[in-house]
Amino acid sequence: MKIRILYPNYFRNSLIAYVVLSIAESMHAINQSIRVMGISSSDVRLSIYSDAIPQVVERLAFKFVDARLLKKITEYRFKSMLRPGDIVCLWPGTSTELYRDLNSKGYVVVKEMVNCHQLTSQRILSDEYVRLSLPKFDGISDDEIKEETDQLALSDIVISPSPMVRKSLLSAGVPESKIINSSFGWAPSKVYSTKKLKEKPSAGVTVAFVGTLCVRKGVHLLKEIWGNLHAEAKLLIVGRIAPDFKHRISGFLEQKDVEHYEWLDDLSEIYSRADVFVLPSLEEGSPLVIYDAMGAGLPIIASPMGGGGL
Repeated sequence: MKIRILYPNYFRNSLIAYVVLSIAESMHAINQSIRVMGISSSDVRLSIYSDAIPQVVERLAFKFVDARLLKKITEYRFKSMLRPGDIVCLWPGTSTELYRDLNSKGYVVVKEMVNCHQLTSQRILSDEYVRLSLPKFDGISDDEIKEETDQLALSDIVISPSPMVRKSLLSAGVPESKIINSSFGWAPSKVYSTKKLKEKPSAGVTVAFVGTLCVRKGVHLLKEIWGNLHAEAKLLIVGRIAPDFKHRISGFLEQKDVEHYEWLDDLSEIYSRADVFVLPSLEEGSPLVIYDAMGAGLPIIASPMGGGGL
């Protein structure tokens, strides 16, 4: 069985690209016939991975070539490595045109979901924006929803990374027979061993949150709850603030019982200081920070979405 995977994005060993590579490596260990392609990469050194845009011309390409054209070039080079009988696994960002082309040529097409169907995401976030008296939510367009719906219809198999994603797919009309339940899994080599954890101070409770500071991640709910918490506690927050959320978080991050870091390359210090991890997300797929926190031995307080089905 030869499986060819496309994620038309820039690859580095973090975020979704890390998930793609980790899953592909695990599949390759069993199958030995896995190949992955991205637009280009920085710190990826795997035999199963190849760049569509060679690194020697990468800087020039990103400087002078339109992003849409780079994606088209990537999809063209991806198609050129396919052979009859290959199974094609497509991650978000792939064009509907490629789905149609592969479908018409008889390839088995697998669509990897990262978050809920955008129809569900749009409904959840639109309702919350109304509840918060925010301007109308326009982060997901009707055209984007249609594109995802069309791609699902052109797919033979759809991988759902959590029960909430599965539920959103079913509500959008995806046949149950198409859906395979999975998760993004736990990598002991990547997350934080309890052996690395420092001795925690006995006084007070330290709570950690990692993620973008936005409505979708439920940070406004965390702020509200924290304001009603009458106990000795410390809140550690790691994440960049979404532009439309700055006024919602104003003043909160400056409180003496809150520490905020926009970005940390190494989260081990955060996990070692924390007693509990929280993720009150309104919409998610299979959040990696939950696995990291569990790998560090932390109990979790999460919404159904934030829990990723765990």
